[in-house]
Amino acid sequence: MTFEALLAKKYIFAQKRHSILTISSIAAALALMTLLFCGFSTAINCIIKSAPYHTLITNVTPEFADYVDSLDSVDHTERDKHGDLIDLRLFYSDKVTNLFQVKENMLNEGLGQPDKYHLDPEKTETTDNDLYLAISAIGDNSKMQLIIIFSIFYIFILFVAFALRLIIDTAFEVSSKEREKQFGVLQSAGASPRQIVGIITVEGLMLSLVGIPLGIIIGIALTFVAFNAIESSGFIETMVSDPKYLPEMGVDIVPMLLLICAVTGLVWVMLSAYGTGMRIIKKTPIQAITERSNNIMRVRRHSLWGLLFGWTGKMATRNNHRQPKRYIITILALTLSITLFASFSLVLNTADDVANKMFGMVGMDVSSWDPKASSTENTEALLKKLNDSGYFKNIRYRFTLMNVRSDRITAGDLMREGHLEYCNREEFEQYLENISSIDVTYDDLVNSGGYLMLDYTGGIFPDGDHLDITLNVCTGITKEEFDEALKNDPKSVINPTTGFYRVNRDTPYTIPIAERIDVSELAHSTFIELNEVRGVTFLAPTETYDRSAALLGEHTWGTDFMLDYSDYSMHDQAVKLLEQVFSDGYYEDLYEVRHKLSLSIAALKTGTSFVSLLISAIALVNLINIISTGIANRKSELAAMQCLGMTPGQMYRMAFVESLQYVFCSAIAATGLCALMIFGLKKALSSILLESDLSKSEILSIVMVGYSKPLPAVLFASAVALIAALITSFIPLHNMQKESLVDQIRSIE
Repeated sequence: MTFEALLAKKYIFAQKRHSILTISSIAAALALMTLLFCGFSTAINCIIKSAPYHTLITNVTPEFADYVDSLDSVDHTERDKHGDLIDLRLFYSDKVTNLFQVKENMLNEGLGQPDKYHLDPEKTETTDNDLYLAISAIGDNSKMQLIIIFSIFYIFILFVAFALRLIIDTAFEVSSKEREKQFGVLQSAGASPRQIVGIITVEGLMLSLVGIPLGIIIGIALTFVAFNAIESSGFIETMVSDPKYLPEMGVDIVPMLLLICAVTGLVWVMLSAYGTGMRIIKKTPIQAITERSNNIMRVRRHSLWGLLFGWTGKMATRNNHRQPKRYIITILALTLSITLFASFSLVLNTADDVANKMFGMVGMDVSSWDPKASSTENTEALLKKLNDSGYFKNIRYRFTLMNVRSDRITAGDLMREGHLEYCNREEFEQYLENISSIDVTYDDLVNSGGYLMLDYTGGIFPDGDHLDITLNVCTGITKEEFDEALKNDPKSVINPTTGFYRVNRDTPYTIPIAERIDVSELAHSTFIELNEVRGVTFLAPTETYDRSAALLGEHTWGTDFMLDYSDYSMHDQAVKLLEQVFSDGYYEDLYEVRHKLSLSIAALKTGTSFVSLLISAIALVNLINIISTGIANRKSELAAMQCLGMTPGQMYRMAFVESLQYVFCSAIAATGLCALMIFGLKKALSSILLESDLSKSEILSIVMVGYSKPLPAVLFASAVALIAALITSFIPLHNMQKESLVDQIRSIE
């Protein structure tokens, strides 16, 4: 064993506290990097395994599958047979540049030759796994997405890596600073500067042999724990496109990424050790032996901490300021930890609040539409089926025509929309629950045949008890009428869906107005209406619609249904009924969307909590190292002060103030950083949106969080840090009381 290795080994075992804390710093840093890398690879694996295809084409024939297999743009396919048909999973060649053109040519070939490939256009559907396409770099757009994804991850990892480099460097700085006299004696005895640097470098290598494997093992273990926590929340089940893929989901450990973690950690440790050694040898042996690193160059007679805590506060301030660099680095590490914890909590809680607010404003669990229910009679039959099932409650419906034409609606440069809506009694009450001062009732509108006018324009419409408009009516027609209209006026026809042929026809209409309500203040009350400014809505009962059906035409538009689940535990059965009832239309399960979004946010909270835990652990290890080293180095000094009359209570009080200074300064800095981020968010939104939009929008009012919002998270994290610091201070002080003052004065750290 070489001279450098022998001394490094002896010091590691002689100073167990320093060695354990340095190993802990290395292990915590490597655990964080491993968790991030393994989390990233696991996320990629789950994205791929949740929908293992680039493109899925359902219900195709074997003939079409063989044709797709023969294409040069397709690397290979996998087939899932069900009866005579196949669900075809495509995996494209990496040479594909224009994915849209490839898919279009493929489908045109199949659908253009029905006799050859026997495809049913109404059954064949295509689905892309966009993230898998991006990861596979298929197509120019996907390659750009891949670059963006990896660039963001690389920048984040680079930031974390340099932060960890600072922490590891601090650990070696603390360790070596206490041995400057020893290194000075070694140089006086003949050790060369190269040997001094070699001792510290070999010491770093030895500590890495323990810290790096330990950190990687901890990181992998935390990855499994985090994945199991996320899986138990039900989030994984919402990711997969088919339950049969669930067994494929799991933690993905990539050896190459672990090697990158290990090499990066080793390089950081060696750079820190080498840099520390180079700083030490800049001093001459005499300087290293005689210089006191704890000299105070300037003593303030009065300080804030002295005013608050008396002379113990002054002593605590002087002790912390003996090593300004160490003090500042510790505060920076603790500030970063508290800021990240508060930021993660703030962002995710705000996202959760926005999601809940948005779905609360929607006010329904299911939004659906049925083209056949274009009259009250047909609608009532459908309502009976929904009510008899027992799966739904608070069922509302309305008939909506959005293409109301009026020169005043689109006056100037405003592109407003006009709505003509007919709703049942329940929907009428739900619709107007946020609007006060309405004199007319549902029954009044039924008896008078009038409309309730909701004016979003601020009063640009003329006064009067009626308004002449033009309705752009969408009318159902026969196949023969559709073909004729397609020849004579192709712009008026609407592409047929679900067997219905429709055409647009302008129809003049005079609307009797029962009451006008100025609702311009609500024009920006929802996120959707920030993008589409509503002009006017004419609201009437469904009975009025029945009387107007002859004018508006048969199969004019269908019916919009708003449903709530009566029991969420029966959700799966209710969805099956929705698929049957609205087979010719569509339905949107907003409850499922909200549930998936809530699970996604919960999964992000779980993942970020583990990252925050490790970042906090790194900061706490650094804090513990600084505080415990400071107390150990002042053991004889504290004993001398006790000889002069300092009581144990005063000593504990001084240690409390020292710990409080670290945490208080970090909390103030973290609060300032959070406030700076909130200020930046507000400035960014203000530069995009008008001040009136920000003040009126309920959604943006949540995003525009107040400066006090991060305070609870900052205070909680600061309290945890203070408790850890006090435990670190009080335990060695308590142990010191068991020794005699003579032994304490004679002790050498």
